[in-house]
Formats: sequence, C-alpha cells, structure tokens
Amino acid sequence: MELSARCLVTVPGMFVGALLGGASAADAARFQLVILIALLAAETYAAVILIWLLGSPAQIPIIESRAGRR
Repeated sequence: MELSARCLVTVPGMFVGALLGGASAADAARFQLVILIALLAAETYAAVILIWLLGSPAQIPIIESRAGRR
C-alpha cells in the first residue's frame, strides 16, 4: 500500500507546516493526533454504515468439504 494512502506523507507535512507557522512542537503533535483520530473515526463510521447498509445475508451458504467426496 502506498504511503500516501495511509496519510504517512500528508500528516507529517501538516506537522512541519504547523512548526513553520510558528506553533510549538507540542501543539503540532496535538494537531497531528487530532487529525489521525478524526481519520480513524471517519473510517470506522464508514465501515459501520457499510455493514448496516449491506446487512446480513438471509441464509449463510454452506460450503461442503471436498475431503468427504470421492
């Protein structure tokens, strides 16, 4: 998976941007944590909504074992 897909490129860029903008290192780290937590919350929310929309199947398919067949 690409680094940009996991925000390992863009979020540290925000950290450096906050530092260059005059924020302290602690504030920049706090900004980064807030963004990471917000991304995690959005991904979790999207997964829960997707599971809710798809629902469960009416009947779970039974897969027969090939070991019993000849």
